[in-house]
Amino acid sequence: MAETNSKEFWLRKLKEFFNLPEVEEKISSPSLRRKKEKSVKNYFEEGSKLAYLEKYKEAIQCYSQAVKKDPRHYLAWIRMGNVYYHIQDYSNAEKCYKDAQKINSNILDVWFNLGVLYQKEKKYEEALDCYNKAVKIMDGYYDAWYNMALIYAEQGKKKECKESLSRAITLNPILIEEASTYSFLKEYV
Repeated sequence: MAETNSKEFWLRKLKEFFNLPEVEEKISSPSLRRKKEKSVKNYFEEGSKLAYLEKYKEAIQCYSQAVKKDPRHYLAWIRMGNVYYHIQDYSNAEKCYKDAQKINSNILDVWFNLGVLYQKEKKYEEALDCYNKAVKIMDGYYDAWYNMALIYAEQGKKKECKESLSRAITLNPILIEEASTYSFLKEYV
């Protein structure tokens, strides 16, 4: 009775019934046992899901696999940079953003994300350069204008702060409320 549960028993029955002597070889062949290889899209989507679930290490692994398969997948570079930024690994975040930038220097998110990164590290001139490139790509990007205003206020550059803040508020009037919560911006609102 126990014999009916074994692999060998069922292979023998298949061979006899279908008269297929190669059944065992086909079932045992490495190509049938191998899992279907994931595509770039699969790795990218899985990385995005994992990042959303805050499983950052696993997300980085998936994005790494995506760019290994397709080094020109700039969105995977950007998303991997975002994950590194989130875990405060700024040097790897910068590398990822710059790798995306090499692929296409007209990607708004790359310039903005680099600007945020440099601003966080208090590298204000680099941040301003990135934000300026972002608004050259899309002048209506109020977040870049607003962040420039924050930097100018930090640097005590009142004229530039007022101009940037005014542009940001013109594009998104809701920013008046946010700007008035910062004591150093109140005078410009």
